[in-house]
Amino acid sequence: MTSFAFILLNLVMLFSSHLAAYRYFHKSPFSQQLITTFLIYACQVTFSILFLGLMVKNLGLPWILLLNSAISFSIIFIFRKTIKESLVQSYEKILNFSKDMFRARDFFLYLVVFLLIIQVVLLLIKIYYLPPHVWDVFAYHLHPVAEWQQQNMIPGFIDSPVTRLNRNPMGSRLLHFWCLHFSPDIRWIELPQFIFGLLVVLVSYSLMLKMNIGKIIALKYAILTYFIPLILIQSRTCQDHLVLTGATLMAALYFVNVFYEGKNNQIIFLSLSLGLLLGIKISTPHIIAVFFLALLLSRGFNRFKFLEFAGKNKTKIVLGLLIILAMGGYWFLKDQLILRSYLNTFSKLFSGKFLYILFSVVLLVLFLRIGLKKLRVKEFLKRHKVIAVMGIVVILILGSYGILKHKGLIKTFVLAYQSPTPLLHSSSLAAEYPILKTMDSQFFRNLLVFPFRIKDIGYYTSYTPDFLEKSGFGIQFFGFGLIAYIVMAIGCVVKKKYRNDIVGFITIFSIVLLLSYFVYYYSAANYRMFMFFPVIGMMLWAFMITSLDFPRYYLKYIDVLILVMILFNFSVCFFEGNMMANKWKTLFTVNNPLERTSSKYSHFLKGNDWQFIDNYVHPREPIGYTGHYDSWVFPYFDNRLERKIYYLPALPGFKLAKMTPKTNRLVFTPGFVESLKRRGIHFIHINRKGARHLSKKIKGVYIDDNRVYRVTKNLYYFKW
Repeated sequence: MTSFAFILLNLVMLFSSHLAAYRYFHKSPFSQQLITTFLIYACQVTFSILFLGLMVKNLGLPWILLLNSAISFSIIFIFRKTIKESLVQSYEKILNFSKDMFRARDFFLYLVVFLLIIQVVLLLIKIYYLPPHVWDVFAYHLHPVAEWQQQNMIPGFIDSPVTRLNRNPMGSRLLHFWCLHFSPDIRWIELPQFIFGLLVVLVSYSLMLKMNIGKIIALKYAILTYFIPLILIQSRTCQDHLVLTGATLMAALYFVNVFYEGKNNQIIFLSLSLGLLLGIKISTPHIIAVFFLALLLSRGFNRFKFLEFAGKNKTKIVLGLLIILAMGGYWFLKDQLILRSYLNTFSKLFSGKFLYILFSVVLLVLFLRIGLKKLRVKEFLKRHKVIAVMGIVVILILGSYGILKHKGLIKTFVLAYQSPTPLLHSSSLAAEYPILKTMDSQFFRNLLVFPFRIKDIGYYTSYTPDFLEKSGFGIQFFGFGLIAYIVMAIGCVVKKKYRNDIVGFITIFSIVLLLSYFVYYYSAANYRMFMFFPVIGMMLWAFMITSLDFPRYYLKYIDVLILVMILFNFSVCFFEGNMMANKWKTLFTVNNPLERTSSKYSHFLKGNDWQFIDNYVHPREPIGYTGHYDSWVFPYFDNRLERKIYYLPALPGFKLAKMTPKTNRLVFTPGFVESLKRRGIHFIHINRKGARHLSKKIKGVYIDDNRVYRVTKNLYYFKW
């Protein structure tokens, strides 16, 4: 009954969001209305959980139903006069879109739409039947959701050995918490990433329409973005990378609406999208800064134009800033007041070396702009184009070869091509790659590894959600996106009409954001953060073939390639590396959803400890545990999230006695025993599970007490 009431509430919220979206976007394409509807809905979800969890201190379903019903019915009352009009127009737009698709008589379009529907249905089936299975989800993504559910509020700090859990923004976790109420267990907890995957398709389609790309071509390439391996595999996880990508692209869409189409009445929606984006990940202020930098590089805003824009819209801007802070500011304020760690995250980005490079680039640009005008180089290049181009190419080739050979880059590339794995994983590479002896930085390592990552070289037979060694950009990026980036980057430099247009803004934003990530973020799994790059690459390719007016028969060949790419990615992503395909039959045939647990499915949880906890420990029996900074905590919880867990070092009286450099003994002091009794803890688990590359660094905890009985290798029973 409660699930039915919650589903009904969501329908009411979507309807009220649609009415609000229709008020401002009734003249826009229907895809824009759908995106705005979802934006308002997601912001209402985020705001209501934050308000109830932080201010009211009660996240019970009755409060959720009451608050959101009040908000939604208020919106419906305000826009009550447009109810009939909005429904009629929505029906007509859907009907007209369907007619356009049928009139196109495009067999390949129908085929890719059919494959999209199959893929969506398969992902929903996987979400329903298969439990969470990714190691960082076990460590820190879902632990806060379980704690909020049990404590019925959002605490300022969660006791956990995983330090990043309290340090990171948790905006995407709010959406996972919301999805808990769709059923009595966690079967739909992976829905947010899945929904944002579909949102990427809608936003890509809308942005391509704004680039004057035809509906048919835009739809094909929007669907092709969905079949990027990163999106397909992330759609069935509880991570936040796909949510981040969807929110980033959605913010880009409203940037275009406000600053390129002059729709100042949409500043509030831009603020909502930026507020939603801000609360997702610790790097989002950096993304917002790159948005404005790309705007400056694209439009060439000078100070007076910006002041003029701000003066005309100062009320909307102030209100927008308040919305951004209300939606996502809490996590960063908490981080500074409690943990004081956020500014340290970006210290490398603003290091002396980076500022020196930035200052040098600015001086070079100013010199070229002033010097080239005085030397009249432009007139010479116009008269002698062939000589100029050939001369520049020869100089670049010879100069680059000399520099690269001197620095050891050519030898480095040969070594890396023969054995890329050390480059993708090792943090000390100077001995293996000569160039890193003189040019060692995260930025240069990222540049060096980029050609090998986008080829998806690796030892895994299929993709995994971590995308170690691989980019996950898919063959469509290597075949289409990379070419489009090169062409459009040159086009933005040479042609002012491209640079100042929407396509220039999108191109500059994507390239600058990727390069700025390269400055401070180097990891074997960092390409999950770069999901926006192949998505925008598909948009640029669609713009390129439209602008160059490709012959019709060329487009048919490209359609065949699109179909091959979709089928290939569909097949390689069906069984991702972390999936236990041999367990599918068992999980699909289990009648009780509570038995579809991660320990029965994930190959990470093969140990007897997890199997015993899952099979023999009652869901309401609490467990105390020790761990390290990447311990897997979420598998302790049952599928109803009823079991309480306690991080033992956070309990009063906890004490460790050092036995050897790698072993500590747990001391059962009177205060610690009293803490265990008060919380009803009998089972104690020494959690040694975590990321594989950390396994050798974990210090063991030794238990030697006649009141403690060993159950499995790392699981103990303490008898009071």
